[in-house]
Amino acid sequence: AVLIRAVEPLEGIALMKRRRSTALVRNLCSGPAKFCQAFGITSSQNKNPIADDFAIYDAPEIPKSNITTSPRVGISSGTELLWRFYIKGNPFVSPMR
Repeated sequence: AVLIRAVEPLEGIALMKRRRSTALVRNLCSGPAKFCQAFGITSSQNKNPIADDFAIYDAPEIPKSNITTSPRVGISSGTELLWRFYIKGNPFVSPMR
């Protein structure tokens, strides 16, 4: 399983703003619940397979030197594992607590 914590919205921003009732683009998808609200993802899609129909088009390649890791947040075990990946300096990533 993969938990998407945040994304930087590039398209469909007007619809995301309506779904989230916010005008601040930075706050549209800055957490798992906000991401789901903005994208219209509900619990009815839970456990649906995505491997067959999932694709990301025209995504720019990110140099490995720009990707960093940190401990996951909000967990009590496995805190030593650096399984939180994000792009350094991206303003759409929520800060560590």
